[in-house]
Amino acid sequence: MTTLQPKLQRDLTMSHKPSITQETRTLQAVPDAAPSADSIEQIRDIIFGTQMREYAERFANLEKRLVDENAALQKSLTSRIEEALQSLDEEKLVRKAGLDDLMDQLTTQGKELHTANESVQQSLGDEIDTVKLHVSQQLENAEKQKTGQMSQLGALFRQLADELEKT
Repeated sequence: MTTLQPKLQRDLTMSHKPSITQETRTLQAVPDAAPSADSIEQIRDIIFGTQMREYAERFANLEKRLVDENAALQKSLTSRIEEALQSLDEEKLVRKAGLDDLMDQLTTQGKELHTANESVQQSLGDEIDTVKLHVSQQLENAEKQKTGQMSQLGALFRQLADELEKT
């Protein structure tokens, strides 16, 4: 080997020796103590730190996206519900107006029917009175004719009896 190699090896050994000695002293100062929560966290952070940060970031992004989508859905549903309620209110007003119109028409037609009924009853009453009067007059005329014809018949019978007695 070259002379450079042992020198390099010796420099490397010396530079590492104080570190090894410090670690040994540190290890000797803490005899077989259970690792603390901080040291476990540090080891876990060293081993899984990058992955955990990536997962935490992914979960944070996912949570943000879910919260945003939830807010958008709530806003959309609220908007649709408000539109539906407004449409129902408008429909209710239209139907109420239509119902009011129908009620007005029914009231008007009821009055017209009542008036027409009264008119028909009056006309029918008048017609009945006219027919009664006409029948009454015809009965009177028939009575008069009957009486007149009976008197004529009686007169004819008397004439006949008179002629029979003369003969």
